[in-house]
Amino acid sequence: MKMFINTALLLIVMNSQVSYSQELEPNEYINKQALVKFDVNQKVEGIDFKVTNIYQHLSSKFIVYTAKKAFDASHCGPDRGIFQLTQEIAVKRQGKLIWHGIGYFEAIEFSPNGNSLQIQRRHFNRTENIVINESIKTFEWKYLNDNKQSKVIEKEWKPCFNYEGIDIQKVSNSGSHFLSFYIHDGLETPIKVCPFSDIIDNKLCSDLSINFENIGEFRESQIVNSDEVYLLFNNVIQRYRASHLLWSTPFSIDVKNKFYQFYIYKNLVITQGTNHIAIFSTENGKLLWQRSRVGEESVVQTFDSVYALNNRLIFQLEGTTIDGAVDISQFIK
Repeated sequence: MKMFINTALLLIVMNSQVSYSQELEPNEYINKQALVKFDVNQKVEGIDFKVTNIYQHLSSKFIVYTAKKAFDASHCGPDRGIFQLTQEIAVKRQGKLIWHGIGYFEAIEFSPNGNSLQIQRRHFNRTENIVINESIKTFEWKYLNDNKQSKVIEKEWKPCFNYEGIDIQKVSNSGSHFLSFYIHDGLETPIKVCPFSDIIDNKLCSDLSINFENIGEFRESQIVNSDEVYLLFNNVIQRYRASHLLWSTPFSIDVKNKFYQFYIYKNLVITQGTNHIAIFSTENGKLLWQRSRVGEESVVQTFDSVYALNNRLIFQLEGTTIDGAVDISQFIK
């Protein structure tokens, strides 16, 4: 199933909305429906710091501006050195500044539909989760009991970052829940669905019932609603509801190990890899459409930045500023 519509319709951000306009700049890419611009190094009206990165989900009203600054991690060990760390963030909605923060930030996560935004900020004995949608709420994850010296220590405290693994939290569309797990050389901890609240442990969380021995290597995840979770492994994609498996779709031999991430677009799961892309139904996991650029590398660029907009899949054609577009409206419910 192949169909191309030749258009000059790459993305720019205009009036806080994403619209078709011109080709992406060398410092722009699209990752899981989010337009990312890096190495900006410019002033933005209404923001008092020099912006280095800009993020916007294709369906979001938010634009996130960040400043990455030099961070000296030599206190963490002789081999750590200096790297760039996000230390200032501003969020605008429809051109108006609605939130600004300074500190040590680890993650900026949009919900699948872009309606909610989660920002994580680290402190001496706690992590803040700032959740922004129609309102702004802050929740704390406490690591240690408070003590009288905490505020004194925090003024001078600089975090150490664990290079051995990464704590992941994905925010739901409503901003009420998050998906939590820890990645270290694959997936080694339970995947939990938790309500946002001020907590010290995981008593309010529920584990997904997963048999990791039979499903292969973990790739990516999304939490859509408080009880709706999708997981991608190297050889299968799955949907869970209320922590229980609803469906599991194994990949054919020609695309096994080929997909490394996915995103939810309306009632579709769109999986992608460098050379392959496929669409599955969220309802039952049925494969609806797939395409490979193998053998057509001279025609179609990498599928890394394929995105969905206005019921079309859009990707760049090799050696041109023209996009290929696939009409997927027949699969939309």
